[in-house]
Amino acid sequence: MINRREFLRTGLAASLVGFDIGCLDAEGEDTDIGFDGGTVLVIGAGIAGLAAARRLAERGIEVIVLEAAAEVGGRIWTDRRLGVAVDMGPTWIEGTAGNPISILARDAGLLTVSSDFDKALLFDTGGRLLSDEAMDDIEESFEELLEEAEEYGENLNADISIAAALRRIAGGAAQTPEMSWARSVTEIEATVSLDAISLWYGDEGEELGGDDVVYPNGYQQVADALSEGLDVRLLHTVLAVEHGDSSGVRVVTNRGTFAGDAAVVTLPLGVLKAGAVTFSPPLPSWKQEAIARLGMGAAITMAMRFPEVFWHEDAEFLSQVSGTPGEYPEFHNVRRYTGGNVLTCVLTGEYLERARKLADEQLVAEAVAALRRCYGSRVPAADGYIVGRWHDWPLASGTYSYLAVGATPEDRERLADPVGTRLFFAGEATHRDYPATIHGAYLSGVKEADRMIRSAERNLQPCPSASAQEGRSVAMPLSAPHSRRTTTKRRRRWRRGPSGAMNAC
Repeated sequence: MINRREFLRTGLAASLVGFDIGCLDAEGEDTDIGFDGGTVLVIGAGIAGLAAARRLAERGIEVIVLEAAAEVGGRIWTDRRLGVAVDMGPTWIEGTAGNPISILARDAGLLTVSSDFDKALLFDTGGRLLSDEAMDDIEESFEELLEEAEEYGENLNADISIAAALRRIAGGAAQTPEMSWARSVTEIEATVSLDAISLWYGDEGEELGGDDVVYPNGYQQVADALSEGLDVRLLHTVLAVEHGDSSGVRVVTNRGTFAGDAAVVTLPLGVLKAGAVTFSPPLPSWKQEAIARLGMGAAITMAMRFPEVFWHEDAEFLSQVSGTPGEYPEFHNVRRYTGGNVLTCVLTGEYLERARKLADEQLVAEAVAALRRCYGSRVPAADGYIVGRWHDWPLASGTYSYLAVGATPEDRERLADPVGTRLFFAGEATHRDYPATIHGAYLSGVKEADRMIRSAERNLQPCPSASAQEGRSVAMPLSAPHSRRTTTKRRRRWRRGPSGAMNAC
């Protein structure tokens, strides 16, 4: 029998100077790309952009970071308006073993607490609390269906979605309220319906070992530490990138035009798909096609504060089986880490289409009604809430990337490939091994920075040994314990909500 954590895992700044995991991640890259140094413009101050900028700055390269938002961090969003730090965006360090974000947090002195994924409760459609054994049976049954779907896909001549495969092999058995719940919590981690995810490649990537941990004081601390000392221009919305001139690049913003010798583009995949930034000349067809094939998730994230605690305080997750798939399937108990009377939840998949049409106060009322089905009339109205609508925020245009039907891992590599000798690309969507994660975003930024540094130096500099790095933070190699993801890997990362597309009361 698998435990809760195994199901979740197998289901779908001075101290920062000299951080050298990038050499390990970039091993084998071609160094002859023609970049010969100068000023680098980094587009985006998310984790990928900050990682690239810091790496370049450490090597003495002049860097200017252009960011459209009012603060650094990209899709990270720590909100304190409910009285405690609530991460509406990335919440977990996903596996501490060899994870550069874990090392950054340690070196910056940030408080972290391990999550306990076995402390999860599930209520049935009648509001009765199920036993741990009953919950395990539901999760195991769904995992078995996914394994059967994967085997079914091995005999297909064309890719289909995970959901399509489930319907073909299980029919109505995959659509019971219990299986719909298991599917819904899986979709929360992908922030997209299983009808959109590739059966062949939905199990992409690797996972790191060790605990999954959270920041009681917020994920924003990581971005703040990483940006310390960098030249970051906030509220600079990039409108166009001119890169065809052999003399360099020009980046046009709402606050003027910046000239540089090269640019690192770390725009979210959703922004690239929306065509919000004009490239001149246009990006080559092979990159545009990769952008089109890759998928971008969408979600509404919610945090609700209550005047008193009515739920099981020690539980990590509170879940409910609903007659409507995707209808508030799971709440995260933030009180365990912050002491605040706050629950968070995520709406995605098919239910998102309905939720998008509702006002914020209607969504909160629905969430409270779902909790009352579990805890009865003693559930009070929320006295504060925050709602983030990622699909409506133009600076992200979605949550994070996934491999849609028809896409392959090679599309991530095409997205990462430079265009000419002046235009480079980084971000979670470009990392084949750790996509849709904060550490994948970080590593992608370091990788592109090292690609440029090696080209500028005209030779490959070996990674310094641990003994040679006095006072420097050295990450464990990425050959640290890890395992393959499977189609339902529960990656506990999405509690995001951009300040430009959210309301609070």
